[in-house]
Amino acid sequence: MARVALDAGVIIGLYNDQDAHHKWAVDFMFQTVADELHISALNYAEICVYPTKNGVSEKFLLGIQGLDLHIAETSVYDVASLTDYRIRTTLRMTDVCAIQLASKLDGVLATTDKAVAKAAKSLGLEVFQP
Repeated sequence: MARVALDAGVIIGLYNDQDAHHKWAVDFMFQTVADELHISALNYAEICVYPTKNGVSEKFLLGIQGLDLHIAETSVYDVASLTDYRIRTTLRMTDVCAIQLASKLDGVLATTDKAVAKAAKSLGLEVFQP
């Protein structure tokens, strides 16, 4: 069983059938059904923006409960590695949170973003991507 850190794009793609990565996200979820899925609290907040803005956050949150996501909190002990990854990759903090979580879990990163995948691979992480 692998520990997989998800970026927001994976969940957004899963729940938005108009998203360019929807089919990949659905297939990915079927392929990782036996794996532990993790998401940083910041990425979790990111996936809640659109549903909240559109008044469907309660329905959305009930819907994603079935994914059994492990929501990882950020602690003061994560600051140094987050800062380091942010400097080394020049990515946005939400992207860095997903990379840092994969590294912290000694796991795999799942992302729909090519730049995030490239940065994660350059840091020695295994990556699932479309």
